[in-house]
Amino acid sequence: MPTNLYGPGDNYDLATSRVIPALIRKFHEAKVNGHPTVTVWGTCTPRREFLYSDDMAAACVFLMNLPDEKFVPLLG
Repeated sequence: MPTNLYGPGDNYDLATSRVIPALIRKFHEAKVNGHPTVTVWGTCTPRREFLYSDDMAAACVFLMNLPDEKFVPLLG
């Protein structure tokens, strides 16, 4: 299963967006409004992984184009 994806077409609404787009919007708004700090949510204890959507797409295309003999049978 892919990790948290981000990229073009993301939702930047602070109430309904995911982590990366929300952070991008918060940092952008702080910069535009001249604010010296940004408040982020949470405790900073969970670890998360993020992957750019174009990188995930490239990995899928790469795997789909591998010849059959490159795959090891998963069962039996």
